Amino acid sequence: MENKKYKLLDEHGEEYISEIPGTLGGNKKLKIYGKLDCPSAKRWIEKGHYIENRVFFANEEVAISAGYRPCAVCMPKEYKIWKREQQTNATLKYYDDNANEYYEQTVNGDMSEVYKRFLMLLPDKAYILDFGCGSGRDSKYFLEHGYTVTAIDGSGKLCDLASKYIGQKVECMRFEELKDKDKYDGIWACSSILHVERENLPDILRKMLTALKEEGVMFASFKKGDKCEVIDGKYYNYLTKELFEKLLHEADPNSKIVDYFESGVLAKVNRPVTTWGSYLIKKK
Repeated sequence: MENKKYKLLDEHGEEYISEIPGTLGGNKKLKIYGKLDCPSAKRWIEKGHYIENRVFFANEEVAISAGYRPCAVCMPKEYKIWKREQQTNATLKYYDDNANEYYEQTVNGDMSEVYKRFLMLLPDKAYILDFGCGSGRDSKYFLEHGYTVTAIDGSGKLCDLASKYIGQKVECMRFEELKDKDKYDGIWACSSILHVERENLPDILRKMLTALKEEGVMFASFKKGDKCEVIDGKYYNYLTKELFEKLLHEADPNSKIVDYFESGVLAKVNRPVTTWGSYLIKKK
């Protein structure tokens, strides 16, 4: 008796014949993959739709390689991860596409008062991680005042501009890639981790605190509010002080906010003043 054959799609989206059935189904028109018993797919199939676009995959890795994304109904966890990746990519794309303009807009900003509040909590010649350095403005100040600095950013083009500006290489990496432990006296995250989704922020804060030495200090700033929105392709996580305290406690109940202050910034003409909340946190 001849073995049953199955039509599957490979990593290039091309059909091939297999003796082993697929483990995931998909819709080639919508470019979605999901479980074989997905209730959403089942509902549409029962209505007579979807069948002509029905495809199958050997596994999830093949489906992703073929350009399909997870179903939000039957694979909610995988969908959330995919959605977060899309938002991060869109934010980084904005900074890559607008690197020169962003550099010119921010490189000469006066942060002297904020520097004082941060640096007074650090030892002489402290080692600072500039976590999302942008134009390199703050790294340059720290270097010129005798501090050792490692600067990172997720935008490759901003890394190139900042590297030239500060006279040392800026590493291109994402926040979630931070794996250092007990390394820095201070971490400076000025207008950077506000691009992290709220539900993922405790994990990023935990990584940052892990990278700090004992009694190390972290600076972070967020637009003040209680919402999340996308502006010009960039994801923003607005936080009140109460919300940030809750997220920080989730990351590490022992670390404390030692200073908090607010400032107003006029981002663009004909737009309202944006209130920024700035936090100085000490690792305990």
